[in-house]
Amino acid sequence: LRGRLWQQRDITEQKMHEARVERLAFYDVVTGLPNRRLLFELLERARADATANGSLLAVGVLDLDRFKSVNDTIGHGGGDYVLAEASARILGMLREADALARLGGDEFALVISGLDSREQLDVISRCILQALRAPFNLMDEQLYLSASIGWTLYPLDASDAEGLIRHADMAMYA
Repeated sequence: LRGRLWQQRDITEQKMHEARVERLAFYDVVTGLPNRRLLFELLERARADATANGSLLAVGVLDLDRFKSVNDTIGHGGGDYVLAEASARILGMLREADALARLGGDEFALVISGLDSREQLDVISRCILQALRAPFNLMDEQLYLSASIGWTLYPLDASDAEGLIRHADMAMYA
């Protein structure tokens, strides 16, 4: 190092900024869940795993029923609280290998891997719907919600991520 100037820079702020930008790019701000962009990456990995091990992969779309009235009644801050609480309840019903993402508004996507049969989805659906029917405590009020879920299975119903989400969305509305 003789004759050279040694400089040291603290790049902590820069790294923190990069982490915030990455978090905003891949995660929902309200719920902390993966967003649509990250969902498609997770879904591609899960699809590859299901192909490799010959298991079923379920993709679900869940919509909170009449959620617009929640925002209209208690405001967007209260609605954000309900979205975060709903996502926590749903996550509580899933295994570590499964994934939950927020598609936007009051719509969520679920990725359930390693299934042996369609019947397993019935149990998962009942547990999730039951968890969401429990009252949401908001200040001095209790709010009751319901939800609708539609499922599709890979490789039976569609072969690509976009098709799986589309078919699950159609199943939910049916």
